Amino acid sequence: MGDLVITVRQIRVLKGKVAVALEIANQSDNAFLLGVDFLDRPALTDEKGNLFEYLDGIGYGNTNLVGGGQKAQTLNPKSNNDGVLNFRPKDFNTTINDIGSS
Repeated sequence: MGDLVITVRQIRVLKGKVAVALEIANQSDNAFLLGVDFLDRPALTDEKGNLFEYLDGIGYGNTNLVGGGQKAQTLNPKSNNDGVLNFRPKDFNTTINDIGSS
């Protein structure tokens, strides 16, 4: 087990978006910044082959973004933190009925 332990707590499909709720445990003696890489954002694929792109949630690790945007999340030492990653279908013609269960 490493200094950071990330656990998926829940995956929900709501209003055409997929929300992934995370618990992030920082077990180290140091603070960390947790952010999404702007150029290599997370993505999802369900069992039906639908692709989902990152929409928002945890901020970007690069705090010099044009227009600001959400900032990276600080993970304090010896703490549990919550985070949510929101995704939207990459194909805007994907409906709720088309979305798989995982």
